[in-house]
Amino acid sequence: MKPKPRPSLRLELLEARALLSTLIAESEPNDRARLADQVTFDPTDNSADVTGTIATRNDRDFFQFRSPGAGTADLSFASNTVVGKVSVEDAAGNKLFETEPNDGVNSGSFAIQAGQNVFIRVRGGSKAVGDYSVHLSLSDNVTIASTRSRRSRFRILPIAFRGSSPTNSTIVGH
Repeated sequence: MKPKPRPSLRLELLEARALLSTLIAESEPNDRARLADQVTFDPTDNSADVTGTIATRNDRDFFQFRSPGAGTADLSFASNTVVGKVSVEDAAGNKLFETEPNDGVNSGSFAIQAGQNVFIRVRGGSKAVGDYSVHLSLSDNVTIASTRSRRSRFRILPIAFRGSSPTNSTIVGH
């Protein structure tokens, strides 16, 4: 009688970190802070990518997140067609950061406090319309707790490993 094979768990590493980032696509209407699209950060890499479209000269898109901890947030704006201006404010309207696209400043960092509501506003230039993306990342000292997606019944849990490499390791915590 042959022994039954023992069940095992096989873990594989994902090569590209971009696969792990959370992607948030804007939804209309989001032209006021109270209509802002919610940004959720991926706990595996502390980042999120926001995409949107400036449809008219007066279009503006708002996004919002609640800081999970104190630290620094990095922001980078990119577009092939829009010379966009990105403003970051707290709930009271205090400016935390603003890009200066006419001076070539399309990225930067700003301080965040634990539990702080942060609003991001993207505006287009005088005539340009088109697609854009904003990459957001939180400093390593900002810890993102386990989250439950509103659109999914699955829970994202950070995992800790013990061993010589993630492929030759034991899960020791989540």
